[in-house]
Amino acid sequence: MSDHLDINTPKTIWNRYKNSPAAIALTYISFLLIVTLLLITPTYDTNDDPAMGLTVSGYGNINGPDEHLLYTNIVIGIVLKHLYVAAPLIPWYGLYLLSALFLANWLLLYALLLLNRNYLSILGFTFFYMVVSVYFLTHLQFTSTAFLLGMAGLVLILSSVILDSKGTHFAWLKWEGALCLIASSLIRYSSLQMLILLALPLLLVCCFQYFKLIKFKSYVIPGTFAIIGVVSFHLYDQHYYQQDDDWKSFIQSHAAIAKVVNYAQIPYTDQTKPIFNEVGWSAFDYWMLRNWIYLDPETYSLSRVQKFQERIDELSLRKFPQVMQVRIHTARSAFINPTFLFCFVGSIVLMWQNKKCAWKRRTVIGMLLWTVLLMLGLVIYMKLPERVYIPLISFPLFISLFFAVGQFRDKDDYEVSTVRSSLKYIILILVLTSCFLTWNQKQRSDRIVRSNLRFKQDLKQIYQQMPNKIFLAVATFPIERMLPLDNQSEINNLKYLWLTGRQNSPLFQEKMREYQIRSPFRELYETERLLLIFHPKMNPILKGYLKQHYGVDVTLQSVMEGGYFHIYKVSKEQEEPVEAKRP
Repeated sequence: MSDHLDINTPKTIWNRYKNSPAAIALTYISFLLIVTLLLITPTYDTNDDPAMGLTVSGYGNINGPDEHLLYTNIVIGIVLKHLYVAAPLIPWYGLYLLSALFLANWLLLYALLLLNRNYLSILGFTFFYMVVSVYFLTHLQFTSTAFLLGMAGLVLILSSVILDSKGTHFAWLKWEGALCLIASSLIRYSSLQMLILLALPLLLVCCFQYFKLIKFKSYVIPGTFAIIGVVSFHLYDQHYYQQDDDWKSFIQSHAAIAKVVNYAQIPYTDQTKPIFNEVGWSAFDYWMLRNWIYLDPETYSLSRVQKFQERIDELSLRKFPQVMQVRIHTARSAFINPTFLFCFVGSIVLMWQNKKCAWKRRTVIGMLLWTVLLMLGLVIYMKLPERVYIPLISFPLFISLFFAVGQFRDKDDYEVSTVRSSLKYIILILVLTSCFLTWNQKQRSDRIVRSNLRFKQDLKQIYQQMPNKIFLAVATFPIERMLPLDNQSEINNLKYLWLTGRQNSPLFQEKMREYQIRSPFRELYETERLLLIFHPKMNPILKGYLKQHYGVDVTLQSVMEGGYFHIYKVSKEQEEPVEAKRP
């Protein structure tokens, strides 16, 4: 009797869990996240998110928390602002991104378990989590977070379609998917746009395959709800900025400058020099703009920026080797990324394993080809960072996994293990590779954590040694060394103007008025209260710009060397006295 109970207890527990895929997905994802956080510290990918965190927390403003996050919907900004007002020492911005990642992973695993409540679903998702999700965790960024949450929404809708075709209907799945798509658009609207464009072949094929098997009318209301929700929130976000004249003006100029800076790197050559001359820009002006150090409202007026963009749109940038070299280098760094390679090869391997359903295999092939074509288009016509390519290639990988586990739906564990003799070798390779990639992300995280400690020490030293100084900082000021779980309060007492593209914003102008600064560049060499946080490689550009626009030759005297930046005192060069002629 005792032996009988021992044998059947595990099976009974497993059967109980199989009846609640949401519970088992929640339990397993919670376990994975806890283990991950014990081993790896979440880190940011760029300075965009720490800057948004400083804005909404109020540690980067004069008048406290502010909801204007620019790229993230104002609704999220308002919610985070009130949270920071209520509890300012809690890192709400980082927690919100981590919560979105947790939700996305939970729903992705849930969708897999709905199709196949088998250990292979959990095993396959574990590989995806160790490679893709851990990468997103150690490169935390609102763009990739929005993409993953939107991907979870699409997968839930696809799960609903497949289950409906088999006679099993879960009405809430399509509504959950719609809510995820809306939430994704709130985090980053352009991420959802890219996701829909990437998923277009998949959506068309699924509509064709299941058109006669399910009642698509039941998807009309949830689909309409998702579209109205996404569009309404987007329009509200635009209206919120447009109703304030200062923010309206800033958004217009910021969008124009971002287009010039982000999408093209125009070489200053004899062929392009007439374009620069038309708008009155020198090579120094352009390189200051490209590094987001613009301040002069006349030099970088909206009309000049738009005129420059119009003229470069008339050029075929692909004919400039300098432009294509930069874009190819960016793409190559993404394509040789181990995470990218794993996703690409993993998609092919899982597709090869799925030999039972030809249309699913062809769909994955089509998705991979479509993804590659999109990436080539981005390389040719734009200059996008690596963080865009990794989410794109992760989508075909998950769809390959999604289709592969579906073929085992009606088989027990023993039959699954004998489907193909090579399966155990594939699993072994996946285990070793995913462990290697996870270890790489842990090493990166450890380096950022060490940098974070140094940066906090630097901030403390700056405030102790120069409490009354104001600092003009550029993008090389490494706030990206802040961690998502930092409350950023260490920077609260530092008086600084940070030149990262928000110079014309009302928040930046408020700081200038508070510090009684009219022209930061003049303050650098005319007074001693404003110091420069700069990287040495930028010194020639700054000197050339000041010489051109202000007619001064300056010297940069280093007064402090931080872990990733220098603090300079800027002063005019003294002219050498002319010796009197002897009679």
